[in-house]
Amino acid sequence: MKKKIALIALAVTAVLFTACAAENTPSAVSQRESSSAVSSEDKTTALTEEAAKETVKLNMPIADKFYAIYNRCSLPVDNSASVTDDNGFCYSPVESVYDTLASLKADTEKYFTKEYLDSTFYKNLADETAFYKDINGKLYKNTDAVSDGKNIWDTTACVISDITDTGFTATVPYLDLYEAHRSAKIEYLLDNGTYKINSWTLNLDAV
Repeated sequence: MKKKIALIALAVTAVLFTACAAENTPSAVSQRESSSAVSSEDKTTALTEEAAKETVKLNMPIADKFYAIYNRCSLPVDNSASVTDDNGFCYSPVESVYDTLASLKADTEKYFTKEYLDSTFYKNLADETAFYKDINGKLYKNTDAVSDGKNIWDTTACVISDITDTGFTATVPYLDLYEAHRSAKIEYLLDNGTYKINSWTLNLDAV
């Protein structure tokens, strides 16, 4: 009888040892790691409305700066070194951190998608009346194209909608240069880990 009990105990021990060994095979370890990764992904926090509003709050002053650069030619220049191009337009060397057109574009593309820029801001660089261009390796501005104006954005009152895993839409009220209350619809797209402006539509009807 004692011999029988000893044999049974030995068999149980062997089964348990085999099960433990199986759990620690490369295949089993890999499976556990894979399960852990999936679990981690499941816990990833989706973009919240508050986080989207914070993105707009931080982004709008920078976005408006570039809007003024490309649409109002707002970069400072050295007017004492002006030149006239073959089309009769006056250009002056830009005095800013942007010393070439490439450096200006590189910074702009941190905040806007390339698709948006090609259809808007960059159109002002494309023809004989280009607002900015490189002359002798330095960035120059078309001083004949300068215009005034500034929008004042109220990001505290922005409304967030259409939140997805790839972006969101923000409707942001602003005061234009005529002190009229208006709003803009801005679509943000997740691009290489950063939310960038992919569409910016100004509502020119006063609210």
